[in-house]
Amino acid sequence: MGKYIIGGEEYPQFCGDQDVIYDPIHQIFIWYRQACEDSNKENYFRLSISRDTINWWRYDYRPTYFNSAWKNQQFDYPQLGLTNNYLYITTNMVGVDGSSKAILSQWSLANLAKATPISPKFGYQDAGRAIRTVTPAQGASDIMFFGTHLTNEIMRIYKWVEASGRLEYFDQNIDPWLPSGQSMLCKSPDGNNWCARADNRISSGWVRGETVGFIWNVAQGRGFIYPYIDAATFNIRDMSYTGRPYVWHSDYAWMYGFTSSNKRGLALVAFVGGGALYPIVNFAIADNYVQSPPGWVMYWIASSTNAPARQAWGDFIRVRPYGGESPLWIGTGYILHGGSGKKIPEVSDFIYPRYFVFGREVDGVPPP
Repeated sequence: MGKYIIGGEEYPQFCGDQDVIYDPIHQIFIWYRQACEDSNKENYFRLSISRDTINWWRYDYRPTYFNSAWKNQQFDYPQLGLTNNYLYITTNMVGVDGSSKAILSQWSLANLAKATPISPKFGYQDAGRAIRTVTPAQGASDIMFFGTHLTNEIMRIYKWVEASGRLEYFDQNIDPWLPSGQSMLCKSPDGNNWCARADNRISSGWVRGETVGFIWNVAQGRGFIYPYIDAATFNIRDMSYTGRPYVWHSDYAWMYGFTSSNKRGLALVAFVGGGALYPIVNFAIADNYVQSPPGWVMYWIASSTNAPARQAWGDFIRVRPYGGESPLWIGTGYILHGGSGKKIPEVSDFIYPRYFVFGREVDGVPPP
């Protein structure tokens, strides 16, 4: 059982990944943050809960809280997803011995909302078959779905049925994509390759109607001039493969996408850039107003003035439903203005976050 403390939110150990999600049913904000490693090459994550973003209670969890044998391990690359009753957290866990696991955990939202101690249920997958990351789907109700790659043409979809408590999985063939390990290339006008460290981990998933889908980055090649966002969709009844609604362009790359659904349709927030473009925050909508193909309508949010000399871009960008029955979405991203020759941490002085609300004008809301 993890420790929890009601009080302020000072967190000097924080130096890693984070994610935030809002639960409209229990009306709580959930904030995940990852600590730095300690002298034992271990870290922990802090799960903070609030109703007003001012007063917080929190839960600190180490790998050994899940399993006492998991010593000298580090969490990395978290993802949060919700159903009506549970929070799901997925994270990689890497050991100093080179071992690697993908952890899936289930947390009672009712207990989180009441600030009571929690012993989450969890499962894990050893990375013996190159399973490095397992990603939850956004928009689930009473069954949570997760996706991961076994190869470049086989996906594993996990299904956590809350009524039975079972964690099942299905392995399905998909359209093959360029195998992992290929370097991604999307140089901006200054020559900096901002997607150089990108990889093929699944970045997001969604549930809408009878469909569950997942997206990930793929390098240029096999007819694609620039890196692009690949995708796979499945029928939730039998997990059969149903399509590949990928996002690409011949003049620039699409990268680091995140998806979420609401009553209006499906939204995508992603970075585009390369060729004549510096990294740009874009969003897209797929709904009944969009013909298929292509199935998406793209919109510009904000542009960078240069790309990072470090040739590494972040991989956390988000879109969430605005809440309740609203047809809107909330998106987040960032751009770089100057500072391309700076090194971390100085380059953070030139990063400008972007927070935006968007939807269809036909729904009676202003344009983005």
